[in-house]
Amino acid sequence: MIYNRERFEQRIDYDGFPLFASDIDSITNFKGRLWLANETKVEGRSVSRGQETTIKEFVEQLGTSQTTFFLVTHHDTKASEDITGDKMLVSTVYFKAPHIPRLKVYDYEPDERPTYNKFCLMLAFACDLESKLKAGHEADWFLNAMDPLMQKYLFDDVTQTTLTNPEIMESFAVMDDWDDFTDEQRAFMWSCKIYDELDFYANAFLPWTELSEKRGYQK
Repeated sequence: MIYNRERFEQRIDYDGFPLFASDIDSITNFKGRLWLANETKVEGRSVSRGQETTIKEFVEQLGTSQTTFFLVTHHDTKASEDITGDKMLVSTVYFKAPHIPRLKVYDYEPDERPTYNKFCLMLAFACDLESKLKAGHEADWFLNAMDPLMQKYLFDDVTQTTLTNPEIMESFAVMDDWDDFTDEQRAFMWSCKIYDELDFYANAFLPWTELSEKRGYQK
């Protein structure tokens, strides 16, 4: 939200600074949970070598203790237009988390780039921050299931399958005996490419339970 457009359009002159400096176009922090930063460029322009070094160090250091994402986005708006989240396309994602030992860099294919707004909705779902979204915005698991970065790093095939089939997963939650699968339940287990009941319990049901409980599911 721009409160004072005249001040917003005022530039900072770095030339007189004693140390070299750069800016970041946006930064979001949920204490103890997530850092999300963004640098926006006009289509065809890349971050400089110095900016990329800063981005990597930023993510490496913060990502050791908190999940950290730094996005490089591109837009092709006119100079007279405001740059909004639905006009910014995510080109490159730098990220790290305590459970991810090394910095990851993911480059979207040009025709797969999500908008900044869409990426935020996916991130809210993946990081259990849906309650932090502004009014009028809602996370959708389908966005994550179709996004190549989320598929590769944040959600495996089994997790996506269980999250998108809550009714049958709830049928497992009320079972008294894990040796007493119905034909439908066994077929679903096989669709997850798991062929043993105890393996299904450990690798599908328990992860689903943890994610579901975070989102308000109660047995």
